[in-house]
Amino acid sequence: MHGKWFVLKRNATVHHVVPISRSIVAVLPMLLRVGFKRHVCIFRDREQMHWYYDVQGMDVIARFMIRETAKSDINVHIKRLWTRHANRLIKIFASIDKMRLPDMQSEQLLSLYRTLITTLEHESAFGTMSDFLSSDIIPKAIRNYLLRIGIEKEYVDEWIGISTISLFESPYHKEQQQFFSIAAAYRRRYNIEKQCARYIKMYWYIQNDYGFAKKLDVHSLRQRVKDFIHDGHDPLKALQKLHTQRATLTRKKRWLIREAAMRGEVNFVKLLRMIDVHVQLWDLKKVMMQQSFYYMNIMLRQIGRQFHVPFSDMQWYIPREVENLLAHRMKPLSQRLITTRKKICVLEVTQRRTRVLVGPRAQTLIRNIEGSLDTKEKIIAGTVGNAGVVRGIVSIILNPRLGKKFKKGTILVTGMTTPDFIPLMRVAAAIITDEGGMTCHAAIVARELGIPCVIGTKIATKVLQDGDMVEVDATGGIVRKIK
Repeated sequence: MHGKWFVLKRNATVHHVVPISRSIVAVLPMLLRVGFKRHVCIFRDREQMHWYYDVQGMDVIARFMIRETAKSDINVHIKRLWTRHANRLIKIFASIDKMRLPDMQSEQLLSLYRTLITTLEHESAFGTMSDFLSSDIIPKAIRNYLLRIGIEKEYVDEWIGISTISLFESPYHKEQQQFFSIAAAYRRRYNIEKQCARYIKMYWYIQNDYGFAKKLDVHSLRQRVKDFIHDGHDPLKALQKLHTQRATLTRKKRWLIREAAMRGEVNFVKLLRMIDVHVQLWDLKKVMMQQSFYYMNIMLRQIGRQFHVPFSDMQWYIPREVENLLAHRMKPLSQRLITTRKKICVLEVTQRRTRVLVGPRAQTLIRNIEGSLDTKEKIIAGTVGNAGVVRGIVSIILNPRLGKKFKKGTILVTGMTTPDFIPLMRVAAAIITDEGGMTCHAAIVARELGIPCVIGTKIATKVLQDGDMVEVDATGGIVRKIK
């Protein structure tokens, strides 16, 4: 963390970030009386974004959730509310699929667009709030309970990792099972058309992120399968490893819950159940976000056509500006302003306002937030995402869509992984991230894949370079450069 900030690195454009930020800065406090106070997103070179969460807000939510979990069924309530809004969002998707947007007037587009954004903000409020699991307060609380029930100090970090998995099966775990099954059939020269069709029907959104949204097609899926086989992987072994890892982790967590209950640590049991719910919600909200980005793009493209604004420019409007455009309360933003935003700008979201800063005001805020980093460090320290020790060559990937070749057995180094990184994670020897907590995407996937992972190093993408030889000691949370 840089001072009071928790930092996520993404490839993104302004428009898609705003509803997610507003969901837990402006909307969640209205729904649950607690939320983040401020988000700041710094955009550079069109899509590179550093997303700063205020740590104080994250810690406030973490304390609130631990306290409320101990005395009520708040997590069941939150999951129920999320489900309600997610179902509404799915109905909106279905409506957009059926509508002929080119035939709609500005007023109709405005109503549909506003409904989509508002529903996404409410759904995301209960999903994105699960980011509180990245607060340092969560592993500290788990550590205290583990020591109280008799777990020896040398094994505590391993059991913290086990504590932070969810007993609910992740949609991304199911996706990997289907992918490996398709790859196994392809390797045996079976006809995989029906399997591919089922996969695409369920996971058409799997490659989407904040800066890219397109339905997966058969050609792209077949190419992924071919690349996986060509890189020397045995899909049957990968599938077996996935099942074994998942079974082992869930068996250990169930044992931990029983042990805590036997020792009378009721609040620890509730904490573990809370994590189950919010890790699941974390994954489910990612699914909804990936789908939402696709439908937001459909809307933006049509609105752009109506006002003769390229889609690539519409992505740099905030939703309020899109609404004002549709309501004829403003003209399209100038090309000069759009170009400036693409080059460098700052999105600031607070409970009272959402604004995009450029020029001197943006530069001042950037200087106030970003700290200097020592890029001469030889040892990089982080948190254990999944234990293990491995040596390998570094490959820094900030955007998996840019076509950079990632070789099997390479060490994946990135800011923080998202679902579109999964194809790379499947073939990585180890994973190193700048950011993330014990329940982050990288840690969860690494545990299920059974590969070493060090998270939250803060500086890995700055200190390491492509081609560096490193030793990843994920048992101790250390990464060392090797001469």
